[in-house]
Amino acid sequence: MRVKRWSKSYRKRQRVESLHHADSNKYALLSYLNEGLHLDENDLFFGGHTNKWEYREIAHTLHNLGYNVDGIHFLNDRFVPKRPYHIAIDIHGNLSRLKPHLPQECKKVVHATGSYVPSLIACETARLAELKIRRGATCRPRRGSDTTTYDASLAAADHVSLIGNAVTLSTYPAEIQTKTTCLNASASVATGIDRTSIANPRAFVWLGGGGAVLKGLDLLLEIFGKRNDIRLHIVGGGGERDFARAYHHELFEADNIEFHGFLDLAGEEFRAIAEQSFAIIKPSASEGMSTAVTTAMTVGFYPIISRQTGIDLPQGSGMYLEDLSLTAIETSIDAALAISDTELLQQISGIQSHAKQAFSRQQFSSRYKKFLTETVLA
Repeated sequence: MRVKRWSKSYRKRQRVESLHHADSNKYALLSYLNEGLHLDENDLFFGGHTNKWEYREIAHTLHNLGYNVDGIHFLNDRFVPKRPYHIAIDIHGNLSRLKPHLPQECKKVVHATGSYVPSLIACETARLAELKIRRGATCRPRRGSDTTTYDASLAAADHVSLIGNAVTLSTYPAEIQTKTTCLNASASVATGIDRTSIANPRAFVWLGGGGAVLKGLDLLLEIFGKRNDIRLHIVGGGGERDFARAYHHELFEADNIEFHGFLDLAGEEFRAIAEQSFAIIKPSASEGMSTAVTTAMTVGFYPIISRQTGIDLPQGSGMYLEDLSLTAIETSIDAALAISDTELLQQISGIQSHAKQAFSRQQFSSRYKKFLTETVLA
């Protein structure tokens, strides 16, 4: 008989983390991640993407509200509820599968962390097609997922919490928007810069994860690759094999472009990059709310961003890329370079102060608790 061997990552996804409440008979199911629930919130494990800490915080918020909490991975397709859950929260397509096993009175929630998936797929498909025409390069999609189960889970949900703003919300169907509450993301743990001067020459930073084409790195490489008078630091993604082949010269040979890969944002190497730079530039075609941008703003960067990053900038501060063409992005780069040091320092100070409050862990905790108590459990 042939024995099926499960991969380590698959076995890891089948684990269940639990927070028990000895004096409670209320139960909550959280289909998100399944690591870190029992770690201190300041553990180094939470130093990367904010989703790990936010998973922990949602679980602990439920626990503090008197619930026994079971945490499963959102890709766990084998878990069958055995408890009479009073609330079930899922971040993607697991809720539709779980629904038949949940009590009728169970409050069902989708915690959405990105744009509406069909919209995201359409944006990435269009970007990849433009790249093929413009550069003759073929890159595979990086950010797509199953739309059928996602739509089914959204339909099954009583409520939706969305990490994003009105722009993010607008990508969803009208019937989903009516039951959705927008929330701010938290920023990653990073070392802030108290800027008293602007580095000369001024350098730019692109910060992001997977999906380099969706997030506009290709456009920046083509702009910076033809101009030796401006400098770009790339932190995070960009090393995807097909993308790296298409932009090998710009990524690894151009004197004015430095590819750093993923870095500890609280480490000295990233701090040195931040001190040499003044702006984050992110011409993304689709996000929920870009934690790369929220983090960069708390660090002390001037934001030059697309509205699709899901970020509401303070009035009169920062710069939106209204058009994501090469010409429009290059024009915005030159416009940022023309701003005086005095004006930049003033804007960055205001932006940083705003971001430290708007994207703090404390604001996420209080807003998510309010969502639960005043919307879901009311």
